[in-house]
Amino acid sequence: MGGARIALVIANAEYNDPGLSRLMAPARDAAALAGVLGDPEVGGFDVRVLQNESAQTIRYAVEDFFSDRSPEDLLLLHFSCHGVKNAAGELFLAVADTKPTRLASTAVAADFVNRQMADSRAQRIALFLDCCYGGAFPRGLVVRATGEAQVRDAFAGQDRVGGGRGRVVVTASSAMEYAFEDGQLAAGTPKPSVFTSAVVDGLKSGDADKDGDGWVGLTELVGYVTDQVHRITPNQNPQMWTFGSQGELLIARSNRITPRLLAPELLEAMASPLSAARFGVVDYLRERLTSEDQGLALAAYQALTQLTNDDSRKVSEAATRALTDTPPALQDLVRGSAQPNKPVPPAAAPAAAPPAPPPSYAAQQHAKAQRNQQALRDLANAHPLPKPASTTTPPAAAATPAPAAAAPASSVVPWWVVVVLVVGAVVLVIVNWPGAVDSRRIWSDDSNTGWRVYRSWFDPEILASVVVLAAGLAARWMPVAMGIALGAVLSIGEDAFLFLAGGLAAEETAEWLVAGFVALILAVAIVVVLKPQPRPWPVRAPAFALIVAGGIVLLLGTLVQHNDGISFSTVTKLALLEPFVIVALGWLAIAAIEARTRSWLTATAVTYAVISMVAAVPALTEGKSASDLLAGLFGNLLVIAGVAYATRRPFILE
Repeated sequence: MGGARIALVIANAEYNDPGLSRLMAPARDAAALAGVLGDPEVGGFDVRVLQNESAQTIRYAVEDFFSDRSPEDLLLLHFSCHGVKNAAGELFLAVADTKPTRLASTAVAADFVNRQMADSRAQRIALFLDCCYGGAFPRGLVVRATGEAQVRDAFAGQDRVGGGRGRVVVTASSAMEYAFEDGQLAAGTPKPSVFTSAVVDGLKSGDADKDGDGWVGLTELVGYVTDQVHRITPNQNPQMWTFGSQGELLIARSNRITPRLLAPELLEAMASPLSAARFGVVDYLRERLTSEDQGLALAAYQALTQLTNDDSRKVSEAATRALTDTPPALQDLVRGSAQPNKPVPPAAAPAAAPPAPPPSYAAQQHAKAQRNQQALRDLANAHPLPKPASTTTPPAAAATPAPAAAAPASSVVPWWVVVVLVVGAVVLVIVNWPGAVDSRRIWSDDSNTGWRVYRSWFDPEILASVVVLAAGLAARWMPVAMGIALGAVLSIGEDAFLFLAGGLAAEETAEWLVAGFVALILAVAIVVVLKPQPRPWPVRAPAFALIVAGGIVLLLGTLVQHNDGISFSTVTKLALLEPFVIVALGWLAIAAIEARTRSWLTATAVTYAVISMVAAVPALTEGKSASDLLAGLFGNLLVIAGVAYATRRPFILE
């Protein structure tokens, strides 16, 4: 999280006007809240406290607080004082020199605070109002309330300031209720109010971190505070209003980290007998070490710790290197400065229930995942990180996790690859240039079947060449273009092998030799950068079934006879190669573990399939075989559907 974290705590207990009773809690409100917000291990805020100041001093401080801020700053403003209203029902915050009969000039108007919030450039603002005015209620409680004053109306317009700003107003009670402080302590040491005391406890203990992600969000905090307040005074209901808020405002760090459950597919890959599958998991887990979700980061650390003991030296060394990227905050957590919670299962079985049928397969897999996760935690505790040479970490850095969305440096395509792609693509365009109508053939079998296919501006060879050129130009800024280029290059390379080895190149032999050689060079260059790391097995069964079905349909298409009684497999038995190539590409796409590799290989398989569909068109236009065309279209669509299905489910439950 970028930007400064700044808090202003305003508390007023003493009032000059006898009509406003003295409050016991605000002094302790200010001290307790400032302490927890300013703690670098909890709130990490730069805190300023004002107590029993005049209306003019507070107005100046509030305006200064909201001025000259950057959009990334997080601002927290807290008022602990009397809340009063005028005849029109407008809310005012009473301070030391407030006169109830002269509210406009001697109190701080809620509308004034509203305008300062709206004019601030900061996009993340939280306002806490523990406001009150005197009046006796049940014995032992001193009433603190805003009466009929409507807080939401007082701060109307915050959702219209634009820019997607997150403005949140939290009050100790609703407009028709009262907030309480512990009046029994008036003769002794005063404690914070019920509301502020719950805020401080939730932040300091970390109990408000309900999801165990290492951060107390404002929504979590209000939920926790409401529960705590209801235990003391059920008639008080803290309220929260959001204005144009997007996402959660992270108020404080917590030490309640719950490791995320790894998906069964990832655990199975880690347990695979094939070292290549286990090796492929390492890069994926290393990227999660810097996730803003500390539960996910902790799960990744524990999994990598297990892999450091892998019986494959390559896997073990890769996992050990990956652990050197562990952020300082996560290192502190692993060393025991904060104890991780156990993963929370999605649902708990009833304490007493009648005999149930055997658990479903999904339930068995979930239980297995939990057992594996517990084994990972036990292993992580047995092998903690060594203490780094320097343990001095700036508080801000410790409180700010690295953004999970940051792309790893390896995702940037090197310039030399872009140059090779573009130059190679230009050569392919020249070699596959159609020329005049029916002046050049893609392939021909005059001596055997009499079949021939002429080059045109719509043939798959020139299409694939142009795709490689476009993808090469875009690869630096859109890395997935590398996968698109690879699909087009493999299409050209496979055709070159088919026509040269099958004796179909005829007078285009030289051109196909050049095209095949260039395609080979480009494919090698792309694979060197891509470094695919698939897990050989298991793969997602539904996706793989669709891909295999597509390959079978394509295989049958090569056997379909045209109107002259000849099939493509009659021309050359190498025609049977293409279905196997596309099934292999589809399998690689769904078997990849690392997210970037998976996206590139998905683009490769889809591009190859699309070009293959274009190549099927002459079956109808020149061979007059609708069946062959339909087989080519339907088979490739099944492969695309299988790859698309596999991309729906990530390997980590996020």
